[in-house]
Amino acid sequence: MKGLQALSTLHKLLEGAQEPPSTVFTYAMLAEMERIAAICAKRKTDPPRAMIDAYRFIADEYMYQRHFLFAREYYLKTLELFQSCEKDIFEDKEAAAIFENCCVNLLKIYGGMAEESIEAGERILMLVSDTLPERFDAVHKEAMKEPTIKNDPVEYTDKYLNILIELETKIAEELKDVPQGMGYCFEYWEVKQRILKKDYKIKWVSPAVLNPDTRFD
Repeated sequence: MKGLQALSTLHKLLEGAQEPPSTVFTYAMLAEMERIAAICAKRKTDPPRAMIDAYRFIADEYMYQRHFLFAREYYLKTLELFQSCEKDIFEDKEAAAIFENCCVNLLKIYGGMAEESIEAGERILMLVSDTLPERFDAVHKEAMKEPTIKNDPVEYTDKYLNILIELETKIAEELKDVPQGMGYCFEYWEVKQRILKKDYKIKWVSPAVLNPDTRFD
């Protein structure tokens, strides 16, 4: 369990930081989490329930960072582990909630991607129907909710996601001397839009433009 304990410690560091860590630091921490999780999975000595927790909190953190490519990978790993467990795992309410959360977030990710993801979304819905049929309607309803804040759909494309860590590193370098207080998001979005256009030929629209009735600080 030493590997998983180390992974849990890293997760607590991310969650317990007095100030939000930089995006670059967060990705470095997540990369280390992934490395530890891969070692734990390879040796196959840790209980599936513990590995479910490990994969899920990596997936959730990537989801929070809007890195849907990696979030999708770890949510799928989590569901694979669920499928390898005995059915009575769902008698544990916490485990059932984790399963639902994974399915909902995967459906949201697939919903924002290209048409070829429709089939993948349907497979997730079928899995929910087969595993927790009584929760099917609730999962489907939650997944179909419109996001509070609209974001540019380009953020779901592989072209964007494959350069995201490199992009965030460039943004952090350019804004390293800018205080992260009121109005920082506008500085961040302006730099992000410029770098995406100049270095990657990606047209990106900021949340401020897509949500004209929302006040950002």
